Order: sequence, then structure tokens, then C-alpha cells
Amino acid sequence: MQKDAYTLILEAIERGDFKPGDRLVESELAERLGVSRTPVREALIRLSGDGLVVTLPNRTTIVAPVDIARAATCKACNAFLRSGEYDWVLSEITQTCE
Repeated sequence: MQKDAYTLILEAIERGDFKPGDRLVESELAERLGVSRTPVREALIRLSGDGLVVTLPNRTTIVAPVDIARAATCKACNAFLRSGEYDWVLSEITQTCE
């Protein structure tokens, strides 16, 4: 089964292909994913609702900056700082902070 634009962009963010503050351009993402701009636009709206991207007033979309205050309260983030086990912590952050 083919993955949708939302899943592909989400996975790219999780892998670190896009870093906090990186600009996400609909046309570039559409070309990269081999889809039209409509599913990319819908994916960015969903990701915005998830708090993973931010749409600025000038309609530019960026990967959401890391919220240090929120991260500091997250147990998984504290484990991350101590362990260096990045892959494990990423999955824990996703589960713990939802």
C-alpha cells in the first residue's frame, strides 16, 4: 500500500530530514513525493494541527521549533538527555507527549 503525503512528510520530520525551522514549500514537497500540491497542502494542515509544523503570517510553513519548556517536562526527553539512545527516545516522546 502506498503511503500518503501526510505519512511521508511526518516520517521525514521524524527522521530529521527536516529540522526545526526548515521551510516546507508545497511545490517542492509535491515534486519530491510525486503528488500534486493538494495532498501536500492537506498534509501540512494536519501536521499543523499536530503541532509539528507552523504556518507563518506570510503563508510560509516551517517545521515547528522545539518547545524547550514542554520538552523539559517530558520524561522521555529527560531520558534522552541522559542516554543518547535517540531512536528509542523519539518513539517514547511520541507516545508520552501525546
